Amino acid sequence: MRQDPHAHISVYTLGRFHVCVDGHSVVETGAEGGKTWSLFKFLLTHRHQPVSEQVVCGALWPDPPASRARRALHHVMYCLDRKLQEGGLHEPLFVVQNEMYTLNKRVDCWIDADCFEELCRQAQNAMAGDGSGALEYMQEAVELYRGWYLAEHFYDGWAKAEQQRCHRMFRELVLSYADPLMEAGENRQAQQVCEKALALEPADDELAYRLVSAHVRDGNVGRAKEALERFAAVLRREYGIAPHGRLRQLWEDLESGSGNIHASDLNAV
Repeated sequence: MRQDPHAHISVYTLGRFHVCVDGHSVVETGAEGGKTWSLFKFLLTHRHQPVSEQVVCGALWPDPPASRARRALHHVMYCLDRKLQEGGLHEPLFVVQNEMYTLNKRVDCWIDADCFEELCRQAQNAMAGDGSGALEYMQEAVELYRGWYLAEHFYDGWAKAEQQRCHRMFRELVLSYADPLMEAGENRQAQQVCEKALALEPADDELAYRLVSAHVRDGNVGRAKEALERFAAVLRREYGIAPHGRLRQLWEDLESGSGNIHASDLNAV
């Protein structure tokens, strides 16, 4: 997995949450949901700009009076600093000034979400140029994205914007990656990439279309039908609708062709 080998602290947010200091884990199994790590995740999510003490308290301690919430915040912040220090971090990861919390720029911190975003940017720049290295950047980014950003906080409002932003980048990445893979004849790899994305967003018709297309290009119409039937079942169960547009046309072509549709037929669809 891509990581800066010189980083003092490494934070994994895409999929399973994990924190390492000098390669050693500092998060106990089952403790990821505690208030200490919730504060860590909240401040990390707002790392790009200072966040006020009032905003932190409102998100993590919405019910107690403001004075109690501030005391709780200060206590949990102390516990977090101590836990990271015991793990080998020699100075605070987050600093507070004038009741505003920010990420300490003096700490060498590697964050998978930032690395993922940079890889996506490099892939876009490469595609805008001569295309050299674009597929390599895309492959690294796909491998790094292991799931939703802080998936354990999927229903917490403070994490929603970053979850959607990261996942939007991942979806666009997969759509951009699958087409050149199929053009290069790497249909199996295109299938794997699309299946990974559909596991997170099973009702996405653009992803489903590329998965079915990759099976057809691979000459496996049976697998193409199975993939399309699974997608149709998701639409029926979740939304009470059937595939439409070019997916609907592809469905009809697969059914009427009885297994005789060829990869070249996708252009007509």
